[in-house]
Amino acid sequence: MNRLTSPSRHRAALKRKLGRAQPGWEGCDSFIRRVSLVRRFITCILVASSSAWSAGVPDEKPIKSAVSALVDQFGDGIAIGYPKYRHIQFGHIFSPSSKDAVAFFAIEGFEGTNDYAEYLAVFQAIPPDSFLGRATRPYRLIAVMQIGGKSWRIFDWEAVVLKHESITVAGTKWVDGDAGCCPSQPITVTFRVQHGSMREAP
Repeated sequence: MNRLTSPSRHRAALKRKLGRAQPGWEGCDSFIRRVSLVRRFITCILVASSSAWSAGVPDEKPIKSAVSALVDQFGDGIAIGYPKYRHIQFGHIFSPSSKDAVAFFAIEGFEGTNDYAEYLAVFQAIPPDSFLGRATRPYRLIAVMQIGGKSWRIFDWEAVVLKHESITVAGTKWVDGDAGCCPSQPITVTFRVQHGSMREAP
């Protein structure tokens, strides 16, 4: 990968802009066509016991597994999304008592190039229950979308604020005159999660 345009260089530039520690990087019509397949696939993966819910301790394992499934679905077979360069955060998105989750992840190396994209996925916590011998899983995928990418914008995944039906995160974007390695304009973007979908607030 070209060192001058690698995602790690972009993350370093964002760190200097925002003065925060960065999770590292290694790398939409098609999304809409695949969302049904993605949700069916994740239904098979989000399996865990209800003990974490009862104890009040969120469990990252089913979220991590779901994100790995998303990487497989949104990738092209060549691009990679490294597990250690992801960020999961829990909060009250859908109700004051729920332990919902958001996951930031990146996929890089599409078609063997240094192109990359950054994504945000939202998961709703499900209270433990059972019916006719079938038990609920701890989380379900509500929405996922691309939020950043090369020559567009990148985000500080740890600079995220979760509120009721909203996710706000800081970052930087490229403007005219910026080098390929270094977006310069600070941004703060809010995503609204309502009625089973996610959109960027104006």
